[in-house]
Amino acid sequence: MKWLFFVFLLANALVLAVIQFGGGAAPIDPRGREINASQVRVVTGQLASKTKDARASLPASAPASLPAQVAAPVPQTADKAPAAPSVCLRWSGITLEQAPQARNRLKALGLSAAESGGAENAKFWVYVPPQSTLAEARKKAQQIADLGVDDYFVVNDGKRWQNAISLGVFSSREAGERRLAELREKGVRSAILRDKEDTLKPVTFLLRNVSPDNRKKLEKASGQLRGAELKEVVCR
Repeated sequence: MKWLFFVFLLANALVLAVIQFGGGAAPIDPRGREINASQVRVVTGQLASKTKDARASLPASAPASLPAQVAAPVPQTADKAPAAPSVCLRWSGITLEQAPQARNRLKALGLSAAESGGAENAKFWVYVPPQSTLAEARKKAQQIADLGVDDYFVVNDGKRWQNAISLGVFSSREAGERRLAELREKGVRSAILRDKEDTLKPVTFLLRNVSPDNRKKLEKASGQLRGAELKEVVCR
């Protein structure tokens, strides 16, 4: 065991000798790291302030961009169908007895109309004499319409003047003759003027700006009055 003790003692002595006589690193001179140490200056006063201001004037870094928002799709609405245009109508062939019923119907629909005819003193009647049948009267009326005449109606009341074609009732002979002259200029040769007290005295209503819905209602009402005619005319 003695020899083991001497071995440890010798090893410790060797380690101590290395540390004391050459095992440490050479000390580093900090002055060797200085580069132009004489030219280094401490910044103070106005120069320091300018440097600080220059740094402050630099633009700040832009913030991170936010994710783009996706626009919500705009719902597409179906195109509305254009409204049907209003029209002008002539409601004619209405007798004096039927006139109150026709007026009440117009009032119920909230429609205003220009009324003509039906006057007690309107005894000058321009007309085409009755045809043998209603079909022939309507055919004759269409021929008159083709000549550019739109103010007429076929009499269909089952009385004396059944199947005649009325072209206007006037309160003076002069007005009746002017109407007759206009018709002849257009080519209507079969029209005549009657100035008797027993002439037909129909009532006519002229309506403007009638909607499609009211037109249907008027057509139904006209069908309930024998001899009445409802037709579209040029708005004037």
